[in-house]
Amino acid sequence: MRGYYCFLLLLLASFSLLQATNFYVSPRGLDRATGSIENPFFNIQTACDSVGPGDTIFIRQGVYLIKNEILVHKSGTPDSMIVIMPYPGEHVTINANEYETPNAPNTLKQFNNLGAVFVKGASYVLIQNLNIVLSHTAGIMIRGPKTHHISIINCKVDRTYGPGIGVWNCEDIIIARNEVTKANDQDMRLDGQPLFSEAPHEAISIAGVVRFEVFENYVHLCNKEGIDCKENSLQGKIYNNIVHDVYRQGLYVDAWFGKLADVEIYNNIVYNCEWGIGISVENKNSSMENIRIHNNWFYNNRGSGVILGIWGANEMRSHIYIYNNTIYNNGRFGFWAGATGGIDIKTKRVKHLYIVNNVIQNNLCFAVAGTFSEGDLATKDIVIDNNMMIYNENFCVDRGFFNTALNSYKGNNTIQTFPAFNNPHKGDFSIQQGSQAPVNTFKYLPDFLNSDYYGAKTIE
Repeated sequence: MRGYYCFLLLLLASFSLLQATNFYVSPRGLDRATGSIENPFFNIQTACDSVGPGDTIFIRQGVYLIKNEILVHKSGTPDSMIVIMPYPGEHVTINANEYETPNAPNTLKQFNNLGAVFVKGASYVLIQNLNIVLSHTAGIMIRGPKTHHISIINCKVDRTYGPGIGVWNCEDIIIARNEVTKANDQDMRLDGQPLFSEAPHEAISIAGVVRFEVFENYVHLCNKEGIDCKENSLQGKIYNNIVHDVYRQGLYVDAWFGKLADVEIYNNIVYNCEWGIGISVENKNSSMENIRIHNNWFYNNRGSGVILGIWGANEMRSHIYIYNNTIYNNGRFGFWAGATGGIDIKTKRVKHLYIVNNVIQNNLCFAVAGTFSEGDLATKDIVIDNNMMIYNENFCVDRGFFNTALNSYKGNNTIQTFPAFNNPHKGDFSIQQGSQAPVNTFKYLPDFLNSDYYGAKTIE
């Protein structure tokens, strides 16, 4: 898959309109109507039951107060997608406040089968430009098996009990240019539903998905993690997203139910979160491999910018590449988890870890620290090299909730000077005029790196 794939889907959808049927839905329509522009349907579900390959559902402007999920279950084809969208130039809101579900779920597994807009058993479907609000389940839920080639583009989801957008056990998924706010809100739990210890899942949840792209989404003011790639997801990209002001990790990678592998996370901006990004293997007998985290900005987060966590079963992760990131001003005094800073290798269940060419500046207690002794790093093939950092900035030893003692790592070929950013506390990491960071003159450059500059766009 490629980042431009969604544009190809849009192009194919527009071509398919030439020979396809358009169905229309309106607050003033009737379900016994024909679904034409002159005689539109009243319910969106009626249109979803009527479409075939190449058809488009145009929803006319208004607020649609639903009492049942909108089930998207029909499939298009590679060159004749099904498209669901507002009528051009009009604004559509789906209000799920009265969708109370006929049988309140008693387990998280049952909960995962619910969403205000629920895509299940469908393929080659594009949903775009919809607003979904006040869902007591998920906002948009996409679930397999036999669900693939689904694109959710430019939608807005506000106030949900579960994820704003959740994807489970599917293939070839695009989640792009959406805005998610106030996800995982316990206040959205219905009376009579079991009180889970926390609201289910995350703002955007990618779980057990093969081949996916999550890009240019705006996630903020949410009650748990921002964007979570988890379970046994494979072959995905998470890039160009902005995540801020969420109560937990802005980005999270967490293996369950087997191996999570081959995920690339780059060009994201994450600030004012609990941690910038967490990397964990929480479930027993699971593992993680080949995760590339590069060219991101992690700044002003309460915990560390990057944490390799010890939550859950704390199983093995390997071949983790953290390079060309800017990690700035992370960590707060009195943080519940203990000492915080730039990159926190809290787990010992990691090998083949490469921390290279990052700008790690102005973090509270350390640039890079962990539970290994300095001499043990080589035995696990942990490489800390060519970073711009002060390796022992204000080192503190607060063990905190996890009761783990940390060692600060000096690393190899460390540069203890920094580029002068214009206004980094406000997210402006452009370099001040006249300031120039050192160029890369080191002989050592790992084969996996194809870039010769430090940090996220600090030297070009």
